[in-house]
Amino acid sequence: MSLNLKHSSTADTRRLRRGFGFALGLILCIFWLLPLLLVTMNAFKEKREYLMGNTWSFPQGMHLFENLQRAWEKGLGNGFLNSLIYGITGACGAILLASLAAFGIVRLKIQAGRPPGEIARANNRRLSCSAAACEQAFCSRRTLQILYLTMHVVIGLEPENASK
Repeated sequence: MSLNLKHSSTADTRRLRRGFGFALGLILCIFWLLPLLLVTMNAFKEKREYLMGNTWSFPQGMHLFENLQRAWEKGLGNGFLNSLIYGITGACGAILLASLAAFGIVRLKIQAGRPPGEIARANNRRLSCSAAACEQAFCSRRTLQILYLTMHVVIGLEPENASK
């Protein structure tokens, strides 16, 4: 019995890939959910029950609020505040950088897959030497000017040519 892969149907191949993807997704889901389940179950346990009992056993009583109060008194509040500050700062930084990139993309009318120099040549425009050198790094002189001015606004400095 020989297996000829050239004659296998594409439906079988798709079904095999879908099954493999489903199995991989299920395994990843289990590895993600098990630690979450463990933390949740142990948060409801009493201290003695947690230390002496089975880690995977269900809690005998409802001790969640007592455990949270004890954790807050031992310094959970400081960690929560630090996490909140880092989360807000990271989200604001990501929004700022994404808006800078979006502004440059919209204002420069960059077409998908074409660097700005190629667009300029297609429109019979001449590039300066610095813009041609910058084209190799997939950006234009106008993009650098926008980033330069925006960073000066963010940092709070005045651009060099603003006083002239």
